[in-house]
Amino acid sequence: MSLHYFARVFRAQTKVASLLALLAVAPASAMAAGGVEATEFGIIAGKITDRRGAAQAGVPVSILSPGGRVVARATTQTTGRFSVPKLAPGIYSAEVVSPSFLPYLKTAIAVKAGGLALLDISLYKLAESVEFSIPSSIEQASEDWKWVLRAQHPTRPVLRFQQNGPDRSVAVSNGEAASIDPRERALHGTVKLLAGDDRAGFGHDSGLQTSFDMDYQLGANQSLGLTGSAGIKQGTPATSLHISWDRQDGDRATTHITATARQLFLPREYWVSQFGPDAPSGERVQSVTFGYAQERQITNAITAEFGSLLDSFSLNGQTFQLSPYGRVVYATPSGGLLTVSYAGIGPRAIPSGWDTQKQAAEQWLAIPQISAGVDGTPVMESGRHAEASWEQHWIDPVFATQMRTEASFFLDSLEDAALTIAFPRKASGAEVLPSGMLRDPFSNRQFISAGNYRSAGARAAISTEISPGVALIAAYSYAGSMVASTEAPVIESAQQLREVLRMQRSHSVALKIDSTMPGLRTHVITSYRWLPERAITVADPYNRGIGQADPYLSVYILQPLPSPNILQGQFEAIADFTNLLADGYLSVRSASGIQGTLFPAARAFRGGFNFVF
Repeated sequence: MSLHYFARVFRAQTKVASLLALLAVAPASAMAAGGVEATEFGIIAGKITDRRGAAQAGVPVSILSPGGRVVARATTQTTGRFSVPKLAPGIYSAEVVSPSFLPYLKTAIAVKAGGLALLDISLYKLAESVEFSIPSSIEQASEDWKWVLRAQHPTRPVLRFQQNGPDRSVAVSNGEAASIDPRERALHGTVKLLAGDDRAGFGHDSGLQTSFDMDYQLGANQSLGLTGSAGIKQGTPATSLHISWDRQDGDRATTHITATARQLFLPREYWVSQFGPDAPSGERVQSVTFGYAQERQITNAITAEFGSLLDSFSLNGQTFQLSPYGRVVYATPSGGLLTVSYAGIGPRAIPSGWDTQKQAAEQWLAIPQISAGVDGTPVMESGRHAEASWEQHWIDPVFATQMRTEASFFLDSLEDAALTIAFPRKASGAEVLPSGMLRDPFSNRQFISAGNYRSAGARAAISTEISPGVALIAAYSYAGSMVASTEAPVIESAQQLREVLRMQRSHSVALKIDSTMPGLRTHVITSYRWLPERAITVADPYNRGIGQADPYLSVYILQPLPSPNILQGQFEAIADFTNLLADGYLSVRSASGIQGTLFPAARAFRGGFNFVF
């Protein structure tokens, strides 16, 4: 993976990509042309995660001089990021000491005047770094022990006896010769078991779900990822598999290639009820996604990512969708970030690398969000999003706490935005549900397309550290969303429902507390996002900043559990509550009197266990 925690940008072969590049380079060019004097200081910044990629908040970072003296300290934010500004040019070291992880030390960090040194730090627990086996000879054990004494990076084993001798080869990393040992290769991942009411879209069951997420390091600059799920949903088999390959080319570029296949078998009864007696028999719902992305460091201050997804979906017909995306990030000497981004993709399908809150494997495995179009045929939700944002890290001079602010201006253009409406599972007698909707095979929900709409908007957010490990985030946005013009519309068809909807720009406010309790290490994220009255869709659906939150009251709890020493892994318990108060529900009635509910977010609960190895 890249050593840079900054987001990465689009440089596709389109006019949009060219415009993004010009906008990103403009600030740097303006500084050079305007004769602005370069600062005499530099910055060390980065992101700290565990080996699963989960951001670690409240971790202290010490910056050391060549003589070992601490010259500056910082603490990571809720996203795991830290920044140490105003460092005189020179050579420094970064040290991370946390009770829950092995110590980390990075030496020979060159800081230049006006420059920015970026670190991507992955911390390992002691149990994750120990491996035992029987040596074949005393001489080999001695050589292995010498190798252990030379190891300084936490990703290397603390102690290991191995039958085969070391096979060291020399590679170049960051301009320096590095020793690559095959014993540093590691397979790690997560097995997840969840159950409860699922809030996802078409084809998702509220029953038991098992998934896995694994990653294997192929030497020093390549990794192979494998994510999948399999199970039986109400007697119907369903499987998903996601494969990713990452290659780092030096310290300036990284290539990502992904492929995802999803398959769902539905009984004959579903096809007949949805598409009539002439519907195909025993047909499968299939979805395939291919992805390509490249992240590149243009200069010391500019990073970029560009890529595209190709989706194929079959449900009584074949649908294709090509979705380019990308962004450019310009890092200022004062620690600010100017980001220009574009996504020609639906808001619920943005690559998980862009999600700074929950990097969930389920996002790749989920069937794309679909609904019934104007003519009743299945359509795939899509859209376009252009945004310019500013992010700044700073330290409050009064309370000496780390602060983070964001401000963004954006333009959304959604196509076939999917709406969710719930009716009773069965209608009796003369009761007939409205026509023109796509029924979910496993629940009482129906999906329809609200059509297309465009909206410009703005958002602002601020994050402050209340105490070590506790952050308070407040966010505000002004953007457009679909709202119902009446309280309880009576509809005979999906088209009549579309006619009572209109796009309206309105305010939205979110408040969030992200905390990690000491001792128990319980991680709790509590948030409340207020939406306008009778809102049917979420305003600012592309928001992936620090103020991102699900609609209404939500609570997410992650609790590490005691794990047997015989297992080289960690058990975790998960509880995920969404829309606890069931806010935002809008009543609708069919012409025959059936009561239904239209909502932007369903009340849901999911709980289960993780095993991280």
